[in-house]
Amino acid sequence: MAERLVDLVRDVAGGSAGVGVADGRSASAIAARRAIHVTAGVLVVPPGGSSLFVDPLPVGWLRELGEITPELVDLFARLGLCTLGQLAGLEAGDVLARFGVEGMHAHRLAGGRDTRPPVTADPPPEWWVEHPFLEPIEQLEAVVFVAKRLADELVANLAGEGRVCVRLTVIVETEHGERCERAWYRDQGLSAVAMVERVRWQLEGWAAQPDGLSGGVALVRLVPDEVRSDDGVQGGLWGGRSQADHDAARAIVRLSGIAGDQAVKVPAWAGGRLPIERYRWVPAASVDLEHASERLDRDDGPWPGVSPMPAPTVVPEQPVSVALLDESDQQVRVTGRGEVSAAPASIVVGAERQRVVAWAGPWPIEQRWWSSERSRRLARFQVVTEQGVAHLVGIEQQHWSILATYA
Repeated sequence: MAERLVDLVRDVAGGSAGVGVADGRSASAIAARRAIHVTAGVLVVPPGGSSLFVDPLPVGWLRELGEITPELVDLFARLGLCTLGQLAGLEAGDVLARFGVEGMHAHRLAGGRDTRPPVTADPPPEWWVEHPFLEPIEQLEAVVFVAKRLADELVANLAGEGRVCVRLTVIVETEHGERCERAWYRDQGLSAVAMVERVRWQLEGWAAQPDGLSGGVALVRLVPDEVRSDDGVQGGLWGGRSQADHDAARAIVRLSGIAGDQAVKVPAWAGGRLPIERYRWVPAASVDLEHASERLDRDDGPWPGVSPMPAPTVVPEQPVSVALLDESDQQVRVTGRGEVSAAPASIVVGAERQRVVAWAGPWPIEQRWWSSERSRRLARFQVVTEQGVAHLVGIEQQHWSILATYA
């Protein structure tokens, strides 16, 4: 079977391919990478021989698995632990005390063992949850809303058994007998919110196909194909996800089921020099609500000229027009060289005039100068009013506006 799989992959994708077979995921992953250099492209480790197979391999293989940071792997090498067998031969307690949880995970991988051994017993059918509709449903939001109730029920049933679902099969049938079945896997376990997201993704993908849905949905079934013991998650002393975060994610899923996928939006990092450019609103159905860091982390490179930290907390959808005046009630101007005509003395917001007690700037921006349609040139100031409110203001084409507020 492995040889046949290699042939199929080579015919479709071209290039080299490898299939590895071993007792665990980590050992089989190493075997698959080494199998690429074997004539047949297949490397089978005998049953019970995973530890002997990985023992003589360099410790650098931990980096190839993508589960251990390169810094820790380099530290192992500098300490003289050159092979996986040498690392696995250390006492587990000593490794944990010296290198922490990540070191213990590396010790486990070096011995050819998995964090959680595969479960070979199928979950009993009584763990399934399903909902047959008396009348076929054609609205996606209504089906997702029912899927939320099923997901809550399934997660509660598994929690009562001290288990969590890591592989879920979603089955949807229509009134015409059409059937869509797909399995979803997540090593950390699937929460109720994650299950609902995957039901939505599956339905949207099915509906988008030319030969997809031709009628209303008559049945939704959630089958926990693979479960494991719920070991829990060690909470940090501070930071991280809280119960309020989980409640907010559940509320977003519920609102999406009621108001529609496009009606509920969440922020996502986009990047930019101005506060209004850094984040954009995206539909909640298009992102993973359980891992907010994937859409909020700023990892797309530096933005020279960005406002210094801390970032403002209130950003209006549209800049608020204001007037920034000097002691003579003349508008403060900024030259092309970034020189200020006079020190700001007051700011007029609507009909309210406030005295400026502190200010800093200017910080000029000139971006996309090569495009006549997208070029932009402005200067920014930070001002603090007598009420103790700090604003980030900008002047563009001799017009002042509030870009953001530090509140």
